Amino acid sequence: MQRRTLGFLCAAAAIAGCTAVDDAPTPADAGGGHGRPVEASTTAATTPWQASMQQIKEHLQIVRDQLQDTAVADLAAVSAAANAAAGLLSDGYGRYEDRTVPGFARMAREAESWCLQLASEARQGHGAIARELFVTGIDHCKRCHDAVDKVRG
Repeated sequence: MQRRTLGFLCAAAAIAGCTAVDDAPTPADAGGGHGRPVEASTTAATTPWQASMQQIKEHLQIVRDQLQDTAVADLAAVSAAANAAAGLLSDGYGRYEDRTVPGFARMAREAESWCLQLASEARQGHGAIARELFVTGIDHCKRCHDAVDKVRG
């Protein structure tokens, strides 16, 4: 039980770091992308990718909050939030790919796949599996953010 609590604390810390990416906008950035509006949030974003990262952070917070107690989790909300995060992450190997960061596109694909797995398990009613995937997979965020920090200092 302590291991799971520690896992959730680590996941919370990783989610808190999701706005650390600083990416230069491209000409294709206008309009929010793929028909998804870039909503205003409490943290100011300076680029469209940062705005997407803020939204991903918010979606993953919903997943985290719901999966703290799988006995009462709203798995439909988990599935919807994880799917929404996956949709935004696809821009990381698309129009917002940062080619100055080694492996950026690969890490975005891995994080997208992780979110899609979470969504699938939640949609099937597998709360315990979704929770375990969340706890063990949140490192996708940290690896990418660490790689960006290494390049940008």
